[in-house]
Amino acid sequence: MVHGGGSCSGGGFSGGGGGFSGGGFTSGYTYGTSRHYGGSSQADCTCCELCCKGMCVGLGVVVCCRKQSLKRRIGILWGWIVVIIFVSSMATSLGTYGPHQTEASYSDMINMRSGLSTVFCSDVKITSTDSQFDAYILKDIPRIGTGLKNYITKKSTYVPEDKYEYWGFYLLAGSTVEITSCPEDYTLRFFVVRGKKNFEKWKENNWDYDSYLRKYTVDCVVRSSTVFFGVEDTDEHYFIFANYGYQGVSLTATFNLTRTTYDLSNYKQWCRDVRFCQMSYTEGSSETLVVFINSTVNSEGDATFKTECVHRAWLFVILFFLLPVIVGLLATFLLYMKYRDTPTSFA
Repeated sequence: MVHGGGSCSGGGFSGGGGGFSGGGFTSGYTYGTSRHYGGSSQADCTCCELCCKGMCVGLGVVVCCRKQSLKRRIGILWGWIVVIIFVSSMATSLGTYGPHQTEASYSDMINMRSGLSTVFCSDVKITSTDSQFDAYILKDIPRIGTGLKNYITKKSTYVPEDKYEYWGFYLLAGSTVEITSCPEDYTLRFFVVRGKKNFEKWKENNWDYDSYLRKYTVDCVVRSSTVFFGVEDTDEHYFIFANYGYQGVSLTATFNLTRTTYDLSNYKQWCRDVRFCQMSYTEGSSETLVVFINSTVNSEGDATFKTECVHRAWLFVILFFLLPVIVGLLATFLLYMKYRDTPTSFA
C-alpha cells in the first residue's frame, strides 16, 4: 500500500504547547508589463496586423514588422523552426509520452493511461524493482467484472502530535473497505480522500470540505472504531489518521478490502509474475494496459513501477522533421517571392 505521513495543517487552532499549523494570506497585486519598440528599426504594425492578424511578435517580425534583409528574415524563420522542433519534440517524447513512475499498493489493479498512446507508442515497457506484477494488453477499454477478491492487512504505527499517517489504495468502483482502528488512550480524526489532487489540497488545509469525502472521530475507549466505506468512483483513495492533540498516539489499524476487478478475458498479450515486461500495441487501436500488483518486498505493501512508451520512430520523423521542413521551405519561398526585388540593405 502507499503509506506515508506529514504535519497537520489548515486554518485551525494555535496556542500554547503547539497546536495546529495554519495557512497564510497572499496579497493579490497584479503587475503588468509593457512593450516598447524604439529607434529606426520600429515599423508600422498596420502591415503586421494585416498579414499576421495582429501578432507583432515572434514570426510576425520575420514577415513584416521590422526593416531587415531577406537573408536575415529567412535566418530568423529557420531559427524559430529549429526552436519549435526541439521544444515540441522534447515535450512530446520526454513529457507527454515519456517514462511514467506510478506508486501503488499490493493488490492494486490499475488501468494505465498516463504517457501511453497506441498512436505514438509501438510498445510499452513495464519495470519494477520492488514488486512482482501481472500486466495485460486488453483489446478495448477495461470493464469491471462481477468477481470480488478479499484482502486483509493489519498495520501498527505511532502518530506524533500534530501529525498524520495515511495509507492509500487504488480502488475500482464497487469495492468496499472496512477499517477497524484502535488509537490507544486518545482520539484521532479519520479522513477519506479520493484522488491525488484532493489529497494535495487536504495536505494544504485539512479542513477544506471540498478535499475529503468523509470525516470521522475514532477512539478505542470502549472498543475499536469501525468505519465502512463504499467506493463509487475508480481512483486512488487515501485513508488518513490525523492527530490534532498534544501527545503522540499508538495506532493499530486493520484494512479489510473487498475489491472488484477488471474483466481480463479479452486480453491480447500478458505477462505474469514478473518485474519486467515489454508488449506491443496495434497502431491506432483502443488497446489498454492493465497492471496488477501481486506481491511486493516492501513491509508496508508499497510498490512502484515504471511504464515507458517505445516511440514509433517513423511518426516522430514525420511530425518533427519532415513536416516542419516542408513548412519552412514553403515559408522561405513565400518570403523570397515577396522581398526578392527589395534592396539588399533591408527588406
